[in-house]
Amino acid sequence: MVIDPGDPQVVGDAEPPRAPTTEELLHPVLQVLSDGQTRDVRAVAEMVADLLDLDEAARALKVPSGMSRVEHRVGWARTSLVRAGLLEQPRESAMRITDAGRYTMESSPLRGATLLSIWRPSIRFA
Repeated sequence: MVIDPGDPQVVGDAEPPRAPTTEELLHPVLQVLSDGQTRDVRAVAEMVADLLDLDEAARALKVPSGMSRVEHRVGWARTSLVRAGLLEQPRESAMRITDAGRYTMESSPLRGATLLSIWRPSIRFA
């Protein structure tokens, strides 16, 4: 067996933990809400982390306020999806899929910003 000294597994230079971007969370948020239940951001973040099989290091990442980075980005994904009409916000910090969101989940293989641009072409991501 030949050992490559540049292999991260050999020298211990593993990639740092990474949380999904807000754009990468759009479709998973719709997926976990596709049952029609109203859930709060924290519960959706946990369900999305499970769905994406995020490791403990990625789940432990925090924003400066101390909130989980995944939960923070799920909150932003919710904002984008509400603006696109794919989710509704029945109360603060809660979300539920709309008929348009359910239709999108059933009929569209699209993900992320492409998915949103169908419903609201004016939505742009930096």
